Amino acid sequence: MNTQVRRLRGFSLSELLVVVVIVTLLAIAIIMGYQTQIAKANDAKRKDNLNEFRIAFENYYNDNSCYPTEAVWNGCTCDGNCLSPYMENFLCDPTTRQKYFYYPFNKPEPDVNTCIGYRLYAKLENRGDPDIISVGCDWIRGCGDDDRASYNYGISMTGSLTAADFVPNPTSTPTPTPIPIIMGEFFCLGDGSRICNAQTGCVPTFDKRYCNEVLINEFGCQGFVSKSSCDSLCETRYDQYKCPATETLDCLAWRRTPCQ
Repeated sequence: MNTQVRRLRGFSLSELLVVVVIVTLLAIAIIMGYQTQIAKANDAKRKDNLNEFRIAFENYYNDNSCYPTEAVWNGCTCDGNCLSPYMENFLCDPTTRQKYFYYPFNKPEPDVNTCIGYRLYAKLENRGDPDIISVGCDWIRGCGDDDRASYNYGISMTGSLTAADFVPNPTSTPTPTPIPIIMGEFFCLGDGSRICNAQTGCVPTFDKRYCNEVLINEFGCQGFVSKSSCDSLCETRYDQYKCPATETLDCLAWRRTPCQ
């Protein structure tokens, strides 16, 4: 009895190549998508960092009538406290751990206020980020023809990020900005002691808000996240930072229990 052997036909070489190409393209697409998301997350961190510098610089200006000099910036190191109490830890690029490029307008020119502005640059990873174009920079040329060519994003006070230099108005100076309200828990007590205390343990009976919320929102007191910063400013600038509502340890006197 003759038996027939059924031969199973396998993939041809061309079919295997097509499969390999498809799998490779899918892998590349997944990797590129993942890398793009990582780049966007890093860029978001860079933008947040520059915004924190913006706030710190305005607070610095409020107290010193000038922005930090280049010498101050050059003396800073990543995670250091060179800008304390305006910034707890000095912020650097999240991936390279290098300082951002700071360009203050502090050149000694006649009849020009040398403390009128600054530029602060970063390099974004995502070339498709629309903010690169919105600030006047370019993915290839960066933000200028000198050292700024290495950067494609930034913030500025007075003047463009891409201009050759500032074109200041000698008759105008920046308007100091109010100290930003921070939902911190430490306040400079207004009792003359020049010390700070946490004011969060006091909860009113009628609306269940914490004491620090009322001190900030209803009385305009400055809430500090860091007790060390609060103590420093309370000691040196008591009249500016004292919170009148804490002249006694009763948050709102008759409608609050004492804060602990």
